[in-house]
Amino acid sequence: MLELDGSIWLRSGAQTWGGKNRIDLLAQIDATGSITAAARAVGMSYKGAWDALGAMNTPADGTPVL
Repeated sequence: MLELDGSIWLRSGAQTWGGKNRIDLLAQIDATGSITAAARAVGMSYKGAWDALGAMNTPADGTPVL
């Protein structure tokens, strides 16, 4: 059986915003409207989610999460 595997990363120039976990976090924030609920849904602590959002917001020309 043949399987295809890979990963997706969000990058802007030399800055990396993150991979699957951070993309999932953003999707869950959009779906739930809550960082706490989104963190729980993707298996992160609130602090981990908050830090991930900070890392994504810092290099962004725009802000992924308001």
